[in-house]
Amino acid sequence: MSAFVVWIFAAYHLFKTTNNFKSEKEWGRFIPLSLFMPTFFTETGNVHRAKFLRATGYFVLLIATGFGLGLINEALK
Repeated sequence: MSAFVVWIFAAYHLFKTTNNFKSEKEWGRFIPLSLFMPTFFTETGNVHRAKFLRATGYFVLLIATGFGLGLINEALK
């Protein structure tokens, strides 16, 4: 459940990030790796970009923890 909440948070910040590209770097919108380059975004875009990347990390951590706990639970049966 918490992974779903974090996913919603990440999706919101991804949307806000992609709407705050610098006008001279609009072409970066079509490059997925531009999310890791702060020079493509305005100040507002960089705030949302950082929150998006943090939420993505939390999402991956929560999913990996769930799989890990499931594997440990199965191993103890």
